[in-house]
Amino acid sequence: RWGVVRMSATPGLSQAQDTRFGVDDPGWSADRQHPVLSRRLQANKAARLQTVALSGKNEPDKAQAFARRCADEALGLIEQGVATLGVVVNRVAGARLVAHALRASGAADVHLLTGRMRPIDRDACLRGLLPRVEAGRQRVPGAKPLVVVATQCIEAGADFDFDGLVTECASLDALRQRFGRVDRLGDMDAMRPSRSVILARSDQVADSSDSDPIYGHALRATWRWLGGAGAEVNFGIEAFEHRLDAVTLTPLLAPQTNAPILLPAHLDALCQTHPRPWPDPDVPQWLHGPQRGDPEVQLVWRADVTAAALERDDAAGLALIVDKLSACPPAAAEALSLPIYTVRRWLSGQAEPLLADVAATLTDAGNDPALRAPRKAVHWAGDETCIVGGQDLQPGMTLVVPADYGGIAHANWDPASNELPVPDHGDLAQWLARGRATLRLDAATLPPELAGLPLPAVSEDDDARSLQARVREWLQAQPEALPRPWKAVISALRKRMRVMRHADDGLTLLAPPSRAEGVSTEDDGASFTETEVSLAQHSQDVMHWASAFIKSLGLPEPVAQDIVLAAWLHDVGKADPRFQRWLVGGSEVRLALLAEPLAKSAQSMRDRAASERARIQAGYPAGYRHELLSVAMVQNDADLLARAHDPDLVLHLVGSHHGWCRPFAPFRDDEEEMPTQCELSDGPAGLAVALRASSRHQLARLDSGVADRFWRLTQRYGWWGLAWLEAILRLADHRASAVGSATGLGDSE
Repeated sequence: RWGVVRMSATPGLSQAQDTRFGVDDPGWSADRQHPVLSRRLQANKAARLQTVALSGKNEPDKAQAFARRCADEALGLIEQGVATLGVVVNRVAGARLVAHALRASGAADVHLLTGRMRPIDRDACLRGLLPRVEAGRQRVPGAKPLVVVATQCIEAGADFDFDGLVTECASLDALRQRFGRVDRLGDMDAMRPSRSVILARSDQVADSSDSDPIYGHALRATWRWLGGAGAEVNFGIEAFEHRLDAVTLTPLLAPQTNAPILLPAHLDALCQTHPRPWPDPDVPQWLHGPQRGDPEVQLVWRADVTAAALERDDAAGLALIVDKLSACPPAAAEALSLPIYTVRRWLSGQAEPLLADVAATLTDAGNDPALRAPRKAVHWAGDETCIVGGQDLQPGMTLVVPADYGGIAHANWDPASNELPVPDHGDLAQWLARGRATLRLDAATLPPELAGLPLPAVSEDDDARSLQARVREWLQAQPEALPRPWKAVISALRKRMRVMRHADDGLTLLAPPSRAEGVSTEDDGASFTETEVSLAQHSQDVMHWASAFIKSLGLPEPVAQDIVLAAWLHDVGKADPRFQRWLVGGSEVRLALLAEPLAKSAQSMRDRAASERARIQAGYPAGYRHELLSVAMVQNDADLLARAHDPDLVLHLVGSHHGWCRPFAPFRDDEEEMPTQCELSDGPAGLAVALRASSRHQLARLDSGVADRFWRLTQRYGWWGLAWLEAILRLADHRASAVGSATGLGDSE
């Protein structure tokens, strides 16, 4: 069922001609004469080429001089009547310098766009910018000029329509993409032609120049092919086409690297998640090619994570940080993705390396003095969260740093920025990305829109009820005319809310999770959904969701039946009396009153401190995996396994539904021999079972069969095939945890 599809707006020269079509093909001549299309094809996009003379060896000085020239050319075009102008350069730092120079002139509204922006910041910027630059807009005479300073991030997929362009020289394919943002619809006429400039640094186009880190030798080759300084070139589609006849384009195009061959040994390592294999293949080599790019980390700024707490680095301080981050977890919408090398140097107080918005070999910016003293960050990893320094960073980490570290200016990455504090988007990200209403009642984190009223006072004598009442009064006093999305957030909290009090008396307001909100399937946090669901009901729900998915996928019947069976059995290990006690807050009384075992708790995992107290009170071992107890219970029933077409697959799907057992089960010793039993009915084909096992099942032993079973299944179903089958069950569990029943989506058999 697996195939390969190449998806690219720029397929390159290797694309077979018989898989492409264009307006020059037979039968398209009439379309080419269409008035709308012909106007776009014939648009005039004249550009003059100019060299910027640079000398010396100090790269920061040369970058500053080149940025100044870009700004001067932009101001010159504005004086000539260009109302909407793009300035595109090849480095993020260069874009910042150009934007700063243009803002200082006061001649235009200046917007900076790079790929190094937090999604929330980028979306906010585009909401205000797009009506003024999108294709098809009504051009308003006399409006204040607008300049968009950008990097390669606008080369593809951006519906920007500039009246003119100032661009740094690049490879030919990159330049054509950039000029695709000029007069996109052919609206400019002979009386108002677009005007553009291509600038090249003298040290990049000279005979002795080194290969460019991004464009290789193609930058210099393109510059010379276009004619060099003083030449004028029309980048309009029809005007440019004749230049491409009988020319070898390869030297003019950005270098493409070949990824290493993906060998079976690599896949054997990459499919393992516990423990991390050693050696661990470097995935970016297959994404970007050897020596291209750098693994990235996610950077999140929070105002309630302080530098003092990070420097103290004690257990109590870390527990408070984890408690606050659990209530308002870092989200992708507020995270900035950066190369690990860049973040490591920033935290270590060293100068910024060259940084672009396309994969490239990063180069050192030199031995400049340290920008700041070394600093620490929080590696957010749930229960495994820790405090790290720059030397500790690993690819893929989510790092949380104090808002007063700086690092963002005008919504873009700027490691030397003194704009403090960086806006904390934690609560906004919860709502926009997860549909979750949270609000941290802290002067440092509260959005300006809600800061008009004094925060509720907190005292040692407050009980939960009085504090809840005082917070509710504060919410009710908020004005009705709040801007989006804060009006919706306040409304959700007014309807139903719990107040989470932290060890430093800080408060976080939490609304119950919505049905649109995702549910983690990585750890036991998925069991604390703030709504009680019985184990029998959840087993039914997951079984029905799996059946619905399988029906759509058209899996072979034996495999389909085994997935459905595993879905029904996956959580039987939650019948452990200690786990049940944990789900009811550690209370023996509540446990005794349960009519049947639970799969989901009315407690919230976002209150990590309360959840940990409940776990300790319940006597449930830290890190113990309920899904492994499920495996032990299932494999103790020979008659049940005899119903499976592939018993190995059923056991593995049960054991791996939280991501473990690839290939080993995690070791967590249980000092208490806890007998566990679970009865389920109404399974596939009306099946009913009574399962038993001891909590000391020893499945973490090397000879338990867990790892051997994984490798047998990998050979049987393939690296991708086994992961695909696991994903069906995991997503069924995810959907059942988030929205409950799948009634009407599929049959259970």
